Amino acid sequence: MSVKKKVQNTEAETEKTNKREDNDKSKNKIDNNNKRNYENKIISKNTREGELIVPKVLQERSISSTKQDFPSIFKMALNGQEVITGNFKSKSEDTVSILSTKDFKYILDIGFKFNPIIEEDEEGNGYTVALDEIMVFGDGDTLEEALDDLVENTLDYARMYFEKLDFYKQIPNRRSHYPYLRRIVTCATKEEVLEVISECHTNLQQVISKILPND
Repeated sequence: MSVKKKVQNTEAETEKTNKREDNDKSKNKIDNNNKRNYENKIISKNTREGELIVPKVLQERSISSTKQDFPSIFKMALNGQEVITGNFKSKSEDTVSILSTKDFKYILDIGFKFNPIIEEDEEGNGYTVALDEIMVFGDGDTLEEALDDLVENTLDYARMYFEKLDFYKQIPNRRSHYPYLRRIVTCATKEEVLEVISECHTNLQQVISKILPND
C-alpha cells in the first residue's frame, strides 16, 4: 500500500472517530438537558412561590362525594385513614376531617396530658390542686377534699365550655383548652376524671388510689 493511501485511510479513520465523539457529546448534552428539564418539572410541580409542597397523602373528598360514598369513607376512617371533606369549589378553605373516634382519642391521650400542681398551705390550713392547662383549681382542708373540689370545678368548666364553644374558641388563652376538656367530657364517672387528671403525677395517683372505691 502506498504512503498516500495509508494517509488517506488514517484521515478517514480519524474523521470517523471525531464524528463518533461529536455524536457522543451531542447525545450526552441531550441527556443532560432532558434530565435538567425533568428535574425542573418536578421542582416546579412541587413548589409554589419558592415553597416546598408536600405530596398529598390524605384523602380529599368534596361534600357531594362524601355523601355518596359515606359507607366506604366510614370504613376507611375505621381503618385509620383520615378523610378531609369540604366545598372545594368555593373560596372558603374550611374543611372537616373524618377519622375514627378511637384514633382521635389516642391522639388526645398521647398529646394532651394534665400535670397537676399540689400546694400545701404554709400554715397547714389546707391544700390547693391546680391544672394550669385549663386554668382550674380546687381547694380543701385535706388533699382528698381539694381533689374532689377540683373534679367538680373541672366538670363545671367543661360543661360551660362546650355549651358556649364558639365563644371560648375565640378567646386566645381559652382556645387551647379544647383538647384537654374533650378528654374530660368523655369520662363516665368522677373516678375516671381523677385518673385522667393524675396520670402524670405518681404521688397524686397514690392518694387517689386510697380514696377511690375498690372493685
